[in-house]
Amino acid sequence: MIQRQKKQAKSEPIEQPIVQQEEVEEEEEPVLAVEKPVEVPVAEAPKKVYKRRVTDERREQLREQMKKVREIKKERVEEKKNILDALAKEKERY
Repeated sequence: MIQRQKKQAKSEPIEQPIVQQEEVEEEEEPVLAVEKPVEVPVAEAPKKVYKRRVTDERREQLREQMKKVREIKKERVEEKKNILDALAKEKERY
């Protein structure tokens, strides 16, 4: 029964409103110049980064900086020791 209805529905033409073709058609503008495809640059492979060789001058600067850092660290350690010694002496007094 359902199959018969489907067959009849397929065989019967569906009434569609007739659209005037004048409204649908648009006037085409004349092509003045041929459009060239835009070239998109391809992402380049990342360049290999070589390690910079440290110059002698820079090496000397780094050595001096590290010497200063070591000295500062030693001074801080000495200050901490002095503070701890002072606290220990105060505890002994009381």
